[in-house]
Amino acid sequence: MTAIGIHVESLDDEVRRRWMPGKGSVPMAEYEAAWDEAVRVFGRNRVSTYLLVGLGEDPDELVAGARRLIERGVYPFVVPLRPMAGTLACRDGISAPPADLVRDVTERIAAMLRAAGMIGADQRAGCAACGACGALSAAGA
Repeated sequence: MTAIGIHVESLDDEVRRRWMPGKGSVPMAEYEAAWDEAVRVFGRNRVSTYLLVGLGEDPDELVAGARRLIERGVYPFVVPLRPMAGTLACRDGISAPPADLVRDVTERIAAMLRAAGMIGADQRAGCAACGACGALSAAGA
């Protein structure tokens, strides 16, 4: 194995508790410890995590969190929420985030990734390496 994904989906504790109660019960410090150990084992830019856009998080906080992940060597794979018909998200009135929000967040995070020399293709495995679900690869990250 040359890479690993440790997926948090959101860095916002309230969002995690609401939308993913299992993950929301895990303190962020435990994710941070796992990411740090994974970076130690696999190396910088060989560890990824999903960050979903559109669950109610503050976009600026999401970008700030992505910066912290990049600083620790973790590739934040940014993907817009795509709620499926009939799911709880749709029942609760959640829809896909506006394109301009996704574009803004993606472009800001892509710029940070490029500046750090981190691109998804270097992940070697998983979703970040493929890049098809998000727009980071189109933004050069």
